[in-house]
Amino acid sequence: MMYELFYLVSGALSDAEVEGVMKKVADLIRGEGGVEKRHERVTKQALAYPVKGVRHGTYMLMHFEMEDASAIKKLDRVLRLETDEVIRHLLIRLNPGEEMAAFELIPYQNPKERRESSRPARRGPPSLPPPPPVRSVPKMTVEEMDKKLDEILEGDDLVRKA
Repeated sequence: MMYELFYLVSGALSDAEVEGVMKKVADLIRGEGGVEKRHERVTKQALAYPVKGVRHGTYMLMHFEMEDASAIKKLDRVLRLETDEVIRHLLIRLNPGEEMAAFELIPYQNPKERRESSRPARRGPPSLPPPPPVRSVPKMTVEEMDKKLDEILEGDDLVRKA
């Protein structure tokens, strides 16, 4: 059976130390009777959130063949508990033909930033009609306004005459 191991090591490790981790993982697989087909460094980038106090990591991808299912369980256990350099890992069985599929890792993007950049800005509810045009009112002087106000108030019953 063909398997894929995707694992993360600390970004603080040097290139030589990362190569040592790759060799250690490959030796683990060979020790369980596996045959390595592909083993590569995918990328080094910031993590979406800290994992075990680590903020940057190097992502590694490995494809290998192994027939013994109990050896896969043992490998998973060893990677999880006994290998300090491997921060996280994912071990899956591949279907035939999937091992040569192209692989690209996309950097994390905050959902709020992604939402704002992918949608146009909203201008208001689409169901509202446009506002009515503004009527222009002829300009009045203060004296004309006082005269008009006096006319309105004289005709009003609320004004008490003394």
